[in-house]
Amino acid sequence: MAKYFIFQVALLTGLVSLTVQANSADWESVGLLSSDWRQLQYSGVPANQVEFLDKGFVIRVDCSASPLIFPLKKSRVIREVMIEAQIEGSLKLGSELQGGKGADDFLLRVGLVYEGERRLNFLEKLWTPDWIAKLLNYVNGRGLGSIEFYNVYSDVRLKGKARTHPESDLIKENFWKLNDSPKGTQPYSLNAAISFPEEKKVMAFWLGSDGDDTQSRYDVKIHSLKVR
Repeated sequence: MAKYFIFQVALLTGLVSLTVQANSADWESVGLLSSDWRQLQYSGVPANQVEFLDKGFVIRVDCSASPLIFPLKKSRVIREVMIEAQIEGSLKLGSELQGGKGADDFLLRVGLVYEGERRLNFLEKLWTPDWIAKLLNYVNGRGLGSIEFYNVYSDVRLKGKARTHPESDLIKENFWKLNDSPKGTQPYSLNAAISFPEEKKVMAFWLGSDGDDTQSRYDVKIHSLKVR
């Protein structure tokens, strides 16, 4: 989705400070309360509805798209992320390759926002959308390196592939897990870990679900998110 990119990612360099609470000696649970996450909205695109429960939350996609961001007060190296989720429903994909024009929707993008050197210059700040400009009040001096996504994909042709997003070289996408539930007739359960070999500092976590390109409706239930 083009709405992600072209410096909209700059907002991730400095959002409000939140905590990650210890769960065990090796793994830490990321908070799943409404106070832990910030939902952002793209200009001209309906936002997802998010319902926070006693345990976890539900992202309700209705021809909509919006990311949830968990900013870290201090950048840190993340070795592994483990997520437990359930997806009910599917995307209305046609013959177009998923991720292409008119089909750039994914049921779930699990993303890490890496610290780096890129910052908005004066001219870029002038044309940055208003909703991003408001969030830039939270910038704490960290620059942006890249955002790397691990996507739950629905098009088997993406198996084993990765790409730099065509809208921005800041965005790396790995087509990670295939939703093999036939056209969403059964809930798709996800309980898996992602390992990161590089020692790059993470500034924030990103969870994204979108259905605006394909006019799709589905729910994503996030039960647990842990890091090591």
